[in-house]
Amino acid sequence: MRVQVAGAVICRQRPGTAKGFLFLSLEKETGIANVIDLGAPKLADVAMARPSTG
Repeated sequence: MRVQVAGAVICRQRPGTAKGFLFLSLEKETGIANVIDLGAPKLADVAMARPSTG
C-alpha cells in the first residue's frame, strides 16, 4: 500500500535496533502525523540531512 502525506519533518529517527525502519513525525496544518517507513531510499536520507541554504 502506498500513502502520501505532506508536512514539515520535526523528528526523524532510525534506531539501530529497528531493522532499517525510519520513524518520522510530520507537522501538518491540522496537527502531527507519525509515519513509519519500512524501507526509506538512501537518496532521501541524503536530501533530508542536507542543510538549508536559506
